[in-house]
Amino acid sequence: MVLPLSLSLKSTRDESRFTGSGPRSHGPLAQEKASRYARPGTGDLPELRYVSLYRAPSLPSPLAEKQPPLSPSAEKPKTGMCMRLYLVPNDPERTTLVSANGVAHYQVSTAKAHRLSAPVLSIRRSAESEGDSLVAQVEWKRFGKHPVVKSHVFDGTMQEMEVRDFLYKLGHHFTPTRYFLGDDDQEYRWKPYKDIGHVLTRLDTGDEVARFSQELVTEGFFRGERKWCLQIQPTTLDIDMIVLTFIIMEKRRRDRVAPVETMKSGDHDEDLAEGGGCEAGGGGGAL
Repeated sequence: MVLPLSLSLKSTRDESRFTGSGPRSHGPLAQEKASRYARPGTGDLPELRYVSLYRAPSLPSPLAEKQPPLSPSAEKPKTGMCMRLYLVPNDPERTTLVSANGVAHYQVSTAKAHRLSAPVLSIRRSAESEGDSLVAQVEWKRFGKHPVVKSHVFDGTMQEMEVRDFLYKLGHHFTPTRYFLGDDDQEYRWKPYKDIGHVLTRLDTGDEVARFSQELVTEGFFRGERKWCLQIQPTTLDIDMIVLTFIIMEKRRRDRVAPVETMKSGDHDEDLAEGGGCEAGGGGGAL
């Protein structure tokens, strides 16, 4: 997919409802994990400049696909009642999360230091400096070791913990459902639903916070297209944490279903990223 190089769209929505703070409460599980991380400050999301997405012909590796650069600006993007972030392309390891008006808010890339090293996934958003733009890094490890996430979302400073401690299981050992403690001291649950997609809910109220599913876009830059979308409701939970947990959940889900899809298709070169969402099979496996 190639988008015009000259495209530069300003956001027209208000994001203030997504970064407000709410009353803190401590459930039994929240108290158990509260020492891990507390609420960080929420940062601005300046305007980004959206440019061409293409695969460089001289580099056959998927890592060669260029993503829109994150251009810092003092202006804070605005949202309405609900924020929609579309994956362009639909690949949780190498994608840009773009709002309906064509503004790139987050950029996800995956790379290796050398051929035999473990891949490292990086999530960035716009900021005044490259260091401030880093939301998180996930090192997937090799040889059965547990992946590690490094991020500031835990307590506002860059910290490291194993993914299994950040996104933890409750109950059945083989469940794909994962829980985490938000920066607002509330517990949340990511759960895959067949024919819907991943759904994030707040544990104490059951209120839906976000979901990842495919939809026919009715307005904005992608109007008329069927796109995979991360839809986020107004919440006290930091959007950085929503994006980070979603990317980990969707990446691991596709890791589980990829061998099954390859066996069904008989084509090892098929681009599984275009399958998207939990419709391709959301159960099984563990982080």
